[in-house]
Amino acid sequence: MSIELYKEVRVLKASSDKKIYLVQSEIDSLFYIKRILSHYDIQVYQKLKDLALEHIPHIIEIHEMNNQCFIVEEYMNYPTLDNYIINHEINQSEAFRIISQLCDTLQVLHQNKIVHRDIKPENIFYDGHNTYLFDFDISRIHQKNQVKDTRLLGSYGYAAPEQFGFAQSDARTDIYALGILWNVMLTGKFPQVQMFQGIETDVIQKAIQIDPLQRYQSVQDMKKDFVVKPYHSWAIPGFRGRKISTKLTATALYIFLLAVIACSKFENIKPWSFMDIFNKILILGLFMIIIVFSGNYKNIWEDCVLQKSEYWLLRIFGRVLCSVLIVFAWILFMSLIVAIFKLG
Repeated sequence: MSIELYKEVRVLKASSDKKIYLVQSEIDSLFYIKRILSHYDIQVYQKLKDLALEHIPHIIEIHEMNNQCFIVEEYMNYPTLDNYIINHEINQSEAFRIISQLCDTLQVLHQNKIVHRDIKPENIFYDGHNTYLFDFDISRIHQKNQVKDTRLLGSYGYAAPEQFGFAQSDARTDIYALGILWNVMLTGKFPQVQMFQGIETDVIQKAIQIDPLQRYQSVQDMKKDFVVKPYHSWAIPGFRGRKISTKLTATALYIFLLAVIACSKFENIKPWSFMDIFNKILILGLFMIIIVFSGNYKNIWEDCVLQKSEYWLLRIFGRVLCSVLIVFAWILFMSLIVAIFKLG
């Protein structure tokens, strides 16, 4: 299909190096993205077209003329990750899923010597479940014997030191950006401003080492190092992080809670009888449900109804509704235990 058969609908981005348009095909009436690049590595887009990866916009057309490259690619109508973050709080589980999917995509790219070099929230589509990496305009093919990049490009905060002329960028350059991205998703800040404190910390710190030799040498190693750790840790709320102050506070609260329940007395019920123990367990369970939901233990909010709504009030309502249903189920379960005991 000729490039002239794509009618320009509107300009999405324009600079001295490139112009990006939303276009509509005169053949099938579908929308596409057209890129006009002045500086580019055409081998990158040729390889992307051949690979046709699921989580990268498919390349439809590639043309060179008048020292410019014209790219037509699949139009993806998803929010970018930076816009998603504005309306949704990303928890540890979701952040790991995003990084894990990006690792899988980058693994294939790196195997084909493609270095993205500009991984950041603005260049990632995210629909709440799947990630799609795009904007390969400053990507390059890694050259085995090259000392450094010919063009020094990258986004502030996410670009690895070697992108500023210290060495040639390679797979470890994208790993650096992944580490920065992971920290930003969890804290909203770059690591130099605030480093996230949790089970992800060691992995993030290794990914963002200044010296590429000290980083993970592949995205497979990065993902494996975190997966082998008990990510879905069953540590009780208050003991999942690394802060000693948080653990001490949680310990004091749990001791206080157990002491209050143990010392509680119920009218007309003999202390430490079956019914007394039953009531104590019932109350303990209710308290734990409150703790689990208020602290989002095991990312339970993700499984509540209405959590994909764009309205925060509906998301909160969904969490409250689910917590009430679980409380009701707990009381019903304990009532059945009493009924079985009495029948016995």
